[in-house]
Amino acid sequence: MEMAAEHPSWRFLTMNMPQEIRVLPALSGRAMALTGDIGENFQKLLGGLASVADAVTVLSF
Repeated sequence: MEMAAEHPSWRFLTMNMPQEIRVLPALSGRAMALTGDIGENFQKLLGGLASVADAVTVLSF
């Protein structure tokens, strides 16, 4: 996360349960959270990016 914060052109994706999502303030506007069960999310990702769109949350701070 710190490395992404140091590179303003980078985006940051975090995967965790909704109540455990933590993102540095420096990544505000560049972070996305993939919430929920990591196994289920990987299955969705492997099945195609269109199917994971419902699980992605754009964070705004």
